[in-house]
Amino acid sequence: YEGRGWDEIGSHTYGFNDEGYGVCFLGNFMTGLPTPAALATFKQLVACMVNRGKISSCYQLKGHRQTKSPKKYTACPGDKLYEDIQTWPHWTSGNIYPYA
Repeated sequence: YEGRGWDEIGSHTYGFNDEGYGVCFLGNFMTGLPTPAALATFKQLVACMVNRGKISSCYQLKGHRQTKSPKKYTACPGDKLYEDIQTWPHWTSGNIYPYA
């Protein structure tokens, strides 16, 4: 695990860093998924954040590519993982970038 901590502002989504938490899966997920252990750890982390009041139980889940303007497109989190997270609870469609 690597991170800044609960109460530190990250630098994962320009303009929105103080509004959410960014979680990174290390690897290339264009054609495959993270390990089952990594996926389970993410779900445990989300439950922990909700239980500690760090995020609302009505949180929105988005992939990194949903935080970028079309001019600054990113393939993150990878096509296969992005496809998979769209089936997870709280996944929310749309782009949060204000000028998308």
